[in-house]
Amino acid sequence: MSTIKVNLTLEEKRQLLTIKRTNKSSLIRDRAQAVLARNEGLTINNIAKALSRSDKFIRSAINLYQQGKIETNNLTSNNYKLNQEKRKEIIELIQIRKRFFCFNKRLFEIFKS
Repeated sequence: MSTIKVNLTLEEKRQLLTIKRTNKSSLIRDRAQAVLARNEGLTINNIAKALSRSDKFIRSAINLYQQGKIETNNLTSNNYKLNQEKRKEIIELIQIRKRFFCFNKRLFEIFKS
């Protein structure tokens, strides 16, 4: 298997450091850290151990960076939080139509919080 080389300019390093320090997603922060570490000459195996990630994750992070997609978060599961706007919309819908729903009051309070 060929090694993936990374040669970053000073500006690219700054951008990755900003992503690493400010992005809310640990997945994306780890991707940025992986690219920065590879640029410093660390092996993919050592980076994976340091970040507690797989070799495949490290190679994928480097490939995504080279494609300009390092900040892409393509998780498609239904296990995510609603944004504030959608949450308000759903609560309003439930309040308007609650006579048609058979919600337990406690369940509604949990969803509301």
